[in-house]
Amino acid sequence: MFLCFYYQKIRTQVHLDLARNLHLVETGGEMWRAAVLVAAAAAAAAAASCRGTGCSCSYSGGRARVSCPSLPRDARALPPSTRALDLSRSGVASLAADVFAGLPALEELALPWNRMASVSPRAFANLSALRRLDLSHNLLAALPRGLLDGAPLLQSLDLSFNRLAALHPGLFRGAPSLDELSLAFNPLLGPALEASPGALAAAFANDLRALRLDGVRLARLPDGFFASAEALRELSLADNPLREVPFLPGGLEDLDLSGCEVRSLAPGSFVTSPFLRRLRLERMRELVAVQRSAFEGLALEELSLRGCPRLTEVSGGAFGDSAVERGGARVLSLAHGGLRALPRELQGPLSAPERLDLQGNPWRCDCNLAWLRRLNLSAAETADLRCAEPPELRRVLLWSLPESAFLCGGGHERRRGAAGAAAAAPGAYEMLRVDDDEEAAVGVWSTETSAR
Repeated sequence: MFLCFYYQKIRTQVHLDLARNLHLVETGGEMWRAAVLVAAAAAAAAAASCRGTGCSCSYSGGRARVSCPSLPRDARALPPSTRALDLSRSGVASLAADVFAGLPALEELALPWNRMASVSPRAFANLSALRRLDLSHNLLAALPRGLLDGAPLLQSLDLSFNRLAALHPGLFRGAPSLDELSLAFNPLLGPALEASPGALAAAFANDLRALRLDGVRLARLPDGFFASAEALRELSLADNPLREVPFLPGGLEDLDLSGCEVRSLAPGSFVTSPFLRRLRLERMRELVAVQRSAFEGLALEELSLRGCPRLTEVSGGAFGDSAVERGGARVLSLAHGGLRALPRELQGPLSAPERLDLQGNPWRCDCNLAWLRRLNLSAAETADLRCAEPPELRRVLLWSLPESAFLCGGGHERRRGAAGAAAAAPGAYEMLRVDDDEEAAVGVWSTETSAR
């Protein structure tokens, strides 16, 4: 009797739970269907509001994203909720005053890849919500002083790939929130900046954090150029004819000098920027030497000197006297340079990186490079690490050789030592396949060592 009563109670509870769950499912389904209908209605409304403008609209999160093949005659015809407007490759040649009036919610405006040569001082008036503005890849030679006054929240401005020959000192005063600025590849701008130390002072005073001045033909930076750049954290001066490392801001964390014409990295080159974490010195075709203490005082996370074909000397003390205790960068590249050897003092700094790339250099595999064989490198880091000298080891994988094969002296002595190593450790030499014109040289060496 008791069991029957208990069984009946369980059945009743299960039915109640099932009914409740079904009700929740039905209610949730209705809510989901309602949400879908609301979203569809909103999307339809947004599409309808773009009808007749020649633009395409998409609707998300209560805001519209609009893309137009040409500049609308009247921006007020676009949805007032437009958050992003894309006018790239739309043939725009100029911007008149108040051309974007009626778009109070606009946050992103993209106008790259046009033929724009002139802009009215009031072109962006009353865009109080604008945060990102892209005017790159145009024909702009000058910008009016009050251009940014109507966009107090502007955070990112891209003026790269234009024809700017000067910057009005008051241009950036109307953009107190500016965080990122790109002036890259305006080839006439460099000489103007050299003659105007305060050209970017207003932007620096507004706590600019990222600046790109790549390819502006900047041969030198005048004294005091970065005097007010206390907030600057990222700086790119790549592809400029700079022949020495300039006086840099103290708070920098990311610096790119790739493609510059620096011949030698002198002691204390970066001593004014002790917080540097990422340093790129790639494609420096004139760089021949990294002197002692060049990186003194830095706790770098990433350092790249990749693609410096004339770089033949890196001092054993390049990282400073405390490098052994502190270790070098976590990611370090000396790839595709002109290095034939490295001093043994670099064993400590080169043992620290999580990724180390030494490939693509013409290494001379003799006793001076034997210590390199002790580094703990991955298969990917040694896949193309080859000897260039002496001739009998040309293009042999460096990691296929035992340390005992790294000998100094004449070729006869080397071959004798290599033969002994081969006999002691058969298969230690992994001769790679080479082109037909190189096969003979390697084949002769292999035959002689085998005969011995």
